[in-house]
Amino acid sequence: MDEEYKVCIKRSAKAPKTSEVSISKINGVKCDNQSGGYGSIQSGYSLHGYISYNDAMELVDCSGMHEHYHTDVKIVIPASLNKEDKYRKGYEILLKKARSKPVSIHKRTINGITCTKQIIKFLEISHSMPRRELRKKIIEYGYTMSQFQSAIYRLKSQGKISCPGDGRNPSQMISLQTTTN
Repeated sequence: MDEEYKVCIKRSAKAPKTSEVSISKINGVKCDNQSGGYGSIQSGYSLHGYISYNDAMELVDCSGMHEHYHTDVKIVIPASLNKEDKYRKGYEILLKKARSKPVSIHKRTINGITCTKQIIKFLEISHSMPRRELRKKIIEYGYTMSQFQSAIYRLKSQGKISCPGDGRNPSQMISLQTTTN
């Protein structure tokens, strides 16, 4: 390879620090939805690879917990950071090495309806129901437990539903908030 191709990398999708690195320093390239570090799961798949521990300490937000192992450190190579001409070719080369991105098994919408809207629809019919029953209906409809939990949190913080008591209690009553004008 005559030309040295580079890409932008981060430790994880949410990490603030980004750096430029030669693609020759990245190995084990694959598409994954689990970041390095704490291993958080993202909603979609991104290009990931591994760089040496020493490079990671310099280039990305690495905690240093690899110090005793001197293993390679997992990094993410976000498509959004590699759109510029100077990174695009390097990104494309790595993407070919990784083969194709898996298709996410979790859809954001089912029949064009988000989990949040589906919860509202169920509560418009019955006005309130136990968390266990609402969760069962949502999961039977095809949404994931994570989508249910996120939607409940979002609706509660927007003041659209009422969930008094402990959210870990399956008998907790979830009610649609009525608006008065």
